[in-house]
Amino acid sequence: MVSQDNLSSAIIEYGLRIISRDFEEENVRVIVVENIGPILTPEGVIELTKGSEYDLPRWIAYKLVDKKLVEIKDEGLELEKLAKIAYTEESTQRKIEFSRIHRYFYHLVIKEINKLYNRFEEERNTRILMEIQRFEDYIDRIGSSRLRKIVRLLFIEPPQEIINKLSEEELVLYNNIKSMLKKWLKILRVEKGV
Repeated sequence: MVSQDNLSSAIIEYGLRIISRDFEEENVRVIVVENIGPILTPEGVIELTKGSEYDLPRWIAYKLVDKKLVEIKDEGLELEKLAKIAYTEESTQRKIEFSRIHRYFYHLVIKEINKLYNRFEEERNTRILMEIQRFEDYIDRIGSSRLRKIVRLLFIEPPQEIINKLSEEELVLYNNIKSMLKKWLKILRVEKGV
């Protein structure tokens, strides 16, 4: 028999795998830095010429970035931006207010940290390790603050504008916990009218 913990973990992991796939399939804007010629995309064959911009699925864009053929436009998360988000989230801790973050915020941060680890492997520069530490500190502060607010959301019917500010990763967590909580309340008749 599957334990309750394993079942809950499996549901969350499955939801996050779907989010990960959606993240990889999301279109990103790229700037072509070298003539590539025709490539096959989900929309068909397109000709990539130097200096032009195109929308490509992220997974294709990353393969081309690795070959130094394109650059992704406006996707990076700089430390300044993370610091600002961390400050805002922590300063609104008593309220249920969320900063608007990227739809796949946590995936982007993970990508950025992984890029830094790869750079460290190549360069062996301790400043890169310090930058990784700062990224991890900010994501910890942001995630902890937002998680506390998400837990408080479970006990109210939040307006759609609040739900719209959650990342896809946070929505997986929120929806799963909310669903389990409703079921628990219903089965045990803990809540009036259930």
